[in-house]
Amino acid sequence: MREIEKSRFVRAAVENEVLSRAADRCDHDGAAKLDAALKLQARAIEEHNVDEFGRLDYEFHETLCEIAGAEFAFDVIMKEKVKVDRLCRLGLSKEQRMPELLDDHKKIADAVKRHDVKSAIQAGRAYLSRLDETIQGIISTNASYFEPLDR
Repeated sequence: MREIEKSRFVRAAVENEVLSRAADRCDHDGAAKLDAALKLQARAIEEHNVDEFGRLDYEFHETLCEIAGAEFAFDVIMKEKVKVDRLCRLGLSKEQRMPELLDDHKKIADAVKRHDVKSAIQAGRAYLSRLDETIQGIISTNASYFEPLDR
């Protein structure tokens, strides 16, 4: 449990800074990259291609890091994302979540393109918080897999 909490905290902190910088720095080229990424994600959903959507999800976050001028942050985000993704394999399938994730990505991209730092961070937090219910469900149905969180 401590590792899950730590991973989510680190990722949220880095994502908030990336989104803040991306919203501040997004130019025409960055906006075009975000639009292209969202189109590819929509196509993957239409084709029910979970693996491709997963790859495109990673690329979306990498693009945000590039726009932010913080390419190094992508390594940290992915390291933490992989830890939680392993846990989420016990819960809701990615195919069921793809439309929600795309909608979240659209909200993030729209805020970044509008240079709206506050909305970008709020959209990013909403995106990350989608896992809260999934994680709690996994923990309650698979309690023996986890050590309790000592506070």
